[in-house]
Amino acid sequence: MSAPNRRTKTGLLHDTGGAVYVEFLIAFIPFFIMVLGIMQLALLYSAHLVVQHAAYAAARSAVVVFPDCPARYDGAPMNVVNGGGSGGSPLALLDRIIPISHLSPGSSAGARLDAVLFAAGWPLLATSPSLDEITHDSDPRRQGVYDAIGGSNSPLERLAFGAMVYNSFALAVTFPRAAHDNNYLDRWSDRRDLTTRVTYLFHCGVPIVSKMACDDALQLYSGVPLEQIRTATNSLRSGHASIRDIQLQADAIQAASQRLGAARPGLDELNHSLAGGTLSALALAVSGGHFYVIRAESTLPVQGAARSIASPCYNASRAP
Repeated sequence: MSAPNRRTKTGLLHDTGGAVYVEFLIAFIPFFIMVLGIMQLALLYSAHLVVQHAAYAAARSAVVVFPDCPARYDGAPMNVVNGGGSGGSPLALLDRIIPISHLSPGSSAGARLDAVLFAAGWPLLATSPSLDEITHDSDPRRQGVYDAIGGSNSPLERLAFGAMVYNSFALAVTFPRAAHDNNYLDRWSDRRDLTTRVTYLFHCGVPIVSKMACDDALQLYSGVPLEQIRTATNSLRSGHASIRDIQLQADAIQAASQRLGAARPGLDELNHSLAGGTLSALALAVSGGHFYVIRAESTLPVQGAARSIASPCYNASRAP
């Protein structure tokens, strides 16, 4: 080998040009994932605040609406959930235009519960996803951070989709017997403390990290950690999994099972309180999106029936 060739080979061996770019690529990927994770956690935290505000708004509505005069709610009885009579009130008419509270065919939440759902639904429009956010989940080629948080949609378009479509099956209002209880009241008396719970299915749209922080619809509704089981199965099939890897996969499956178990009561509330629980679950599963169940409560004393001189209830009470 000639001397020039030896010098060239030695020069390549000690050449450090481009090392900074390689180091940047190695460090950038975990840093970028961390930034995305912070963004998703921030959106989840803000969603918790919005749902808590929606619970307070629903509680303020419930303690006034349920003991109010039946004449204002198409004859629906006082202090009764699912009391019927959902067709005559102005709020029920407005709910037909902006259907915050879609119900399954043939069922009726009653005008009173419609009003409470209406009060809870308006704050949640701030955190409802747009149509593009939902459809981006099923097409990985279109996923992007800007689109994932609804940046490509106009505010009116986002609000319209949230009010008329998404919040119609992603929102439930229930009345537990006590705080953090999964047993519910269907009727109550005046002058008692009433706990109102809002359950909301939050859409996690930030790419990559949404799979880490949230679960897809099929996994949520089935209660089976399908993604973790699939990952563990692929690892075992590769034939290179160590005992430590198997233990980590088992821990991931256990943690996911516990998380899905904790979400089950909220999913039951959504399925029993709103329209087409099964159909909604299938639609969300087809979208390929990931979701997180958020529940918030607020407790206020029932105000009692208002009976002013001009009230139909007052006039009815004076009738012979």
